[in-house]
Amino acid sequence: MAEFLSLKDAFDLYQTQYSQVDKLWSYFGTVTLAVLGFSIGSDKATKSIKEAAIIIVGYLMFCVGNFKALLLGQKQLIDFAHIAMEVAKAKGIIVESLEPLSTSAVSQFYWCVVAAVCVGIAFITWRRQVERQRQT
Repeated sequence: MAEFLSLKDAFDLYQTQYSQVDKLWSYFGTVTLAVLGFSIGSDKATKSIKEAAIIIVGYLMFCVGNFKALLLGQKQLIDFAHIAMEVAKAKGIIVESLEPLSTSAVSQFYWCVVAAVCVGIAFITWRRQVERQRQT
């Protein structure tokens, strides 16, 4: 494969995929911040466990779809990074800094963030319920 691509083409391939993966991370970050902002900023959003459960389930549904796309994109990014590094090596250039994170590292980080958000929403809901009970 390396003999068919110019160095520029190989790096363009990598950069295009990197941009696509970055967009998926941006969607994840935007939705995560929106869900947290809505949950923290609105007493009505976390008025009861029912509302919190709806928010959490909706967020998890987004996360599952986003994660599948992100993981596939990360796998492709790894493949394209290896192609770019092969082409560079064939031209006498060593570029080890292109090596992306492994899919397992991405998976662990992603689901830790998701778990923290879900636990945070549940905790906020619980604290607000405790406060309401104290006031009555």
